Amino acid sequence: MNLRIKVIIVLVLFVVVAAGVIGISAFVVAPEVAIGAAATAIEQARSAQAERYAPELLQKAQSDLVAAKAEVDEQEQRVKLFRSYKRVERLLASAEEAAREACSRSVTKQKEISKARSAIDLAKIELKAASSSIKWVTDSLPRSDIRAMRKTIETLSADLEAAKQLYDDEDYAGARAKAVSVLHHVHEISGVIRKAT
Repeated sequence: MNLRIKVIIVLVLFVVVAAGVIGISAFVVAPEVAIGAAATAIEQARSAQAERYAPELLQKAQSDLVAAKAEVDEQEQRVKLFRSYKRVERLLASAEEAAREACSRSVTKQKEISKARSAIDLAKIELKAASSSIKWVTDSLPRSDIRAMRKTIETLSADLEAAKQLYDDEDYAGARAKAVSVLHHVHEISGVIRKAT
């Protein structure tokens, strides 16, 4: 081989090795930053009570983070030129996505619970007020109407108990729907009472 070809080969090898080392060092920093981002997302999910409301997603995020850290450790054992952090990047992206989804589901679930509890509490108050108000219209309405209203209030009380049971069974959407239905009927009774007074 002549000297010119040898110089070109050495230069090409130098450029390839230099590019590889520079590229590898860039990947070394990225997993650390991404590990921190995934860990932060998991902490946010924990703060949003994901352990209670989205445990499967939180578990997936934690598992992916542990696997990513193990993969980083494994890559660190290799010669720099042969390290690859693609799997680490995929695992960390998956961990962060699962943690954010767990956080989102937890917040949504807590809002659903709050709405159900508020609807049940309001229905209870309004039902009690309507029941107490019937005595003010006993002289203004026929006895059959008074009996029908009292019977309806008994039925609505049973429906409200069913809403509470749905809430206890963690069917918050069903509990809210049942409580809102009770409220609707209580408002109808209250309207009749107001007109009669």
